[in-house]
Amino acid sequence: MWFGLGDHQEVLTPGKWSKLETLVRQLETHRHPLASDTKHRLYRAQPERWLETMVAADLARIEARLNPKQIYTQVPAFSSGDRGIIDLLGPRGMDVLRCWS
Repeated sequence: MWFGLGDHQEVLTPGKWSKLETLVRQLETHRHPLASDTKHRLYRAQPERWLETMVAADLARIEARLNPKQIYTQVPAFSSGDRGIIDLLGPRGMDVLRCWS
């Protein structure tokens, strides 16, 4: 198992367990929506991925009628020769469309 940030990843061994615990405590402190230091590197790291995981974890914040079992993450998208990734994809039934109008 590997742990760490960016280029500073290392193999988790019994002797490095305390480093992993320190990293987890730092994440708990800095990687949540109510963190006081919004300029901290852990708070600002990969904001789009963070938003995706927060929305996927609680779809009711967006729309109560969305079914988490019908939501897909990181879906490849192709259009006119362009390639991309759709972060979250789900069905668009008439009921859901009405609530967005």
